[in-house]
Amino acid sequence: MPDQLHNIHAAYDVLCNRVIEALFTQVGDWTRLDQQRNQVLQLLHAAEQHRHLIPSTEYRTLKQSVADIVEALDDADQQSSDPQEGPSFLITTQTHTGRRGCPRIQIDCQFFAQALELCGPFGLAPIFQCNARMIRHHALEHGLVQPGTPVYHQPNGTIERSYSSTTPPVSTMSNAQLDDMIAHILDIFLNFGRCMLSGCLRAQGHRVPTGRIAASYVCVHGSPAIFGDRRIHRKVYNVPRPNSLWHHDGQHGLIRWKLVKHCFVDGKTRLVVGIRVNNNNCSTTILDLFLSAIPDYGIPSRVRGDHGMENVKVVEWMEQNRRIGRGSYIWGRSVHNTRIERLWYDITQGFGQKWKNFFLELEHHYGLDPDRPAHIWLLYHLFLATIDSIEGYGIDWDVIDNPMLMMHFLQHNVDEWDNGNPFTATTPDRMAEVVCEPPNCPFSPEKVAYIDQELHTHFDSSSHNMHVHRLIWYAITAFLAYACIGAIHSVVFSGLSAESPRDRVLDCKSKVLLTSNEGKCSGKTIATKAIIDITLKAYPHIEHVLVLKCTGNPIN
Repeated sequence: MPDQLHNIHAAYDVLCNRVIEALFTQVGDWTRLDQQRNQVLQLLHAAEQHRHLIPSTEYRTLKQSVADIVEALDDADQQSSDPQEGPSFLITTQTHTGRRGCPRIQIDCQFFAQALELCGPFGLAPIFQCNARMIRHHALEHGLVQPGTPVYHQPNGTIERSYSSTTPPVSTMSNAQLDDMIAHILDIFLNFGRCMLSGCLRAQGHRVPTGRIAASYVCVHGSPAIFGDRRIHRKVYNVPRPNSLWHHDGQHGLIRWKLVKHCFVDGKTRLVVGIRVNNNNCSTTILDLFLSAIPDYGIPSRVRGDHGMENVKVVEWMEQNRRIGRGSYIWGRSVHNTRIERLWYDITQGFGQKWKNFFLELEHHYGLDPDRPAHIWLLYHLFLATIDSIEGYGIDWDVIDNPMLMMHFLQHNVDEWDNGNPFTATTPDRMAEVVCEPPNCPFSPEKVAYIDQELHTHFDSSSHNMHVHRLIWYAITAFLAYACIGAIHSVVFSGLSAESPRDRVLDCKSKVLLTSNEGKCSGKTIATKAIIDITLKAYPHIEHVLVLKCTGNPIN
């Protein structure tokens, strides 16, 4: 057999396998199906060039097979990879009035009211498939907006054109209030840029112009870098509709301190349906997070995750409720889990790296030992609730103005694939396991209650300011150390003002104060050592002040 004919046979076998895979895994994906179609046509063109080497019967069979493959790919191109179970939620209906012209369009009032909060008439017109002026008329009919003043004629007889807007008014908050809000957001999400800040403010009900956000950002944070981070380039991602596919994964950036972040995100809308920071990596913990998201967002058609042992409970639940043999759970490598890996990048930049740096600082300067179970337990007890308060990631702030996101709540449930579909999720040959078990509490319930009482008395444990967290750790560890040697009330930890240690000093007649040279609060430097110098004048019985050097600046 000539080499050219042998190569055509080999190429045909490879293409058949690829086409079969595409017909089951890429239904409705025009880009990838078109790639397969072009490769098949290229094979036919190569066969025509070597027509003299191919027997006539075999050549006719090849041409008929290519025609059948192209027809099958064209049919798959017109299908949906995840058809719906029932009819879609109707947001518009047409009513015939009996008069000439197009039928009247009726819009669902509840959906319409929610959509107007996110977008104006011009943005909603493509959604409702009508003119922007008709959107304005329907808003007036339903009483969702107030009629504007006369466009030209004013009460005093003058003629002046005026415009009205259906979008929420621009926030009237002062620059100082805006600075405080930006500083508070940056305390939680240290590396947020102006776009993410704008989305966060809109999520809180404030429409602030981009120019004001940029000016406030410079005031609070300082000038941003000249060039942003490199844009991530990735292949085209396609999911038919919301709840068609959820991605989930665990992120081990804080595994050194036995903390694991788990998350579920919708592949279509990038909506974060569940996110939690846990002190273990057990399969039951991940299943609890998954089940807690279902009442709000519905049951996904498929879930995609990696080869971790912690995912087996979710796999079991999906195959029991969505059937085996249809790809209810899709196994794959984490690096190919596009949606969730992109989310981990945002979360790490937003606040994950901040906590990692904080824990490393506690190790280097404040005695934290990650190998001691008691230290890890105390870390959980003091900071786990604050780390886990990340509900703001429930929406994608980059696309908060897109009204189509609301359809995620209205179309949860999608149809099953037929039983003959070979696109099934089989258990991988090897499973990975990352063991992370929480330590036991080293204290009695009475001592834990006393620690909590001291913590709530002297500190705001819900604060997101890292300097406050640093003071909490040092104060509690110092308190426990002095409690062990019987000197519970001999040392007082100072606060951020001259008045904050007053009651504690008078209560125990303390002779020693603990403080730092300076700290940061809302982006501003606080000279805590200078504040304590003022305190010393009012309490001459204080004999010693222990100063921690928390910043690189000298102690004055």
